[in-house]
Amino acid sequence: MEKEYEELFEKLADYWNTRIIKHNIKGFYNNGEEYNETYYGIHEVYYDKQGKPIMWTERPIRLTFQEKEEFEILLKQILDANDRPVLELDEENNKLIEEGEK
Repeated sequence: MEKEYEELFEKLADYWNTRIIKHNIKGFYNNGEEYNETYYGIHEVYYDKQGKPIMWTERPIRLTFQEKEEFEILLKQILDANDRPVLELDEENNKLIEEGEK
């Protein structure tokens, strides 16, 4: 499956970076009460040649590393993501938009 994503990326995506994505979770507790929760995660986001986000990682990036150099790269990616506008899924949950554009 990972190879299929790599091939799709090569065909469609022009570049990628890390972005903060806002997640809005709606559901119901066991007692039937509704809940709305929000959390933010840092994801890899892939763009087309026009600079529009076309793919993103389902789960936020993991904050684990094996060597100090990997930590330095990860830290730079996190700081770079902080400098960009926050993204969130549109109402259909199928494309990313800047936070508040819904």
